[in-house]
Amino acid sequence: MSILNVIGEVGYHGAVGAFVAFLVCYKQVSRRKDMWILMFFGFLAGLIPDLLTVLLGGDIYFWAHSLFVVPSLTLGLAMMSRIFITGIRFSRQWMALFLSLIIGHLVMDTLDNGAPWLYPIFESRGTGFYLFSGNDLFLAIPFLIFIALLIFFHPKQRKLQLSVLILGLTLMIFTLGFKGYSKMEVYQALVEEYPDFEIVVEPLNVTPFQTKQWTFVAESKFLSIEGEASFSKVKEIKRSVQTNEGLMLLLKEVKIENEIYYICKPYIFDENYLPNKNIPESELVVFLVDESSRQSELLDKGKKDEILSQLPQVEQELILYEAF
Repeated sequence: MSILNVIGEVGYHGAVGAFVAFLVCYKQVSRRKDMWILMFFGFLAGLIPDLLTVLLGGDIYFWAHSLFVVPSLTLGLAMMSRIFITGIRFSRQWMALFLSLIIGHLVMDTLDNGAPWLYPIFESRGTGFYLFSGNDLFLAIPFLIFIALLIFFHPKQRKLQLSVLILGLTLMIFTLGFKGYSKMEVYQALVEEYPDFEIVVEPLNVTPFQTKQWTFVAESKFLSIEGEASFSKVKEIKRSVQTNEGLMLLLKEVKIENEIYYICKPYIFDENYLPNKNIPESELVVFLVDESSRQSELLDKGKKDEILSQLPQVEQELILYEAF
């Protein structure tokens, strides 16, 4: 894991958790020491489900993210924070840390790839909105800065504190609105482009000002299409087909003498790999495709060489798909 991923993960959950804890209690904080300690425990509350998973193993993941366990986790944190903070009621500290975990972790996970809120009643991870990624630096870095500012300000500087809180809430609302609208635009464009496909759109670790915002996969029974998207425009990157010989990267689909052929190579499970024109013929495989069922039949070497030799003479309108 890179240092940027670590910063993103810590800021994404921890800084939002600290921000929420301060938001709940900032009117009750009168000493700088109490403010620091409160935000430290809020930071810890935002991270604790993943910390427990790392420390105790993956089997604890679902319990650590369950709404039925969260009150106990935050009660333990509140009992520890109470030792150091005497100027804030215990019930208020517990509520602050409870909301730090709920908003800083479970809500943020739900805006990403989902969280098992109701485990063990429902054992699935839950449906995520896929608006943020798990270490979104556009949110993480500003919230880390906001936390630094709040620590720097004296507790009695209420107007400055309120200004930072408003900035944080505005950033969150703006990012949610931007991401939500952008994803709807991309999804609608994909539905129009691939009407009979199942479509999944996921965020990239980017800012709203970068060109690439999303990755997508559109899948049918035999065909999978991978690509990326900006604010509303989609760009196909590669296609793969499921055959009896396994998953194949589709390089070209052509029609020769009223028969459809796939020109492929074995799929490479590397998201950064892109097909190119310099693939040796020895690595290529050719399939005859049934037009109605889309079932494919692997051709032997003799028939393969015959089809490949005809490719330069194929008219453009008979090339149904070309990867490059």
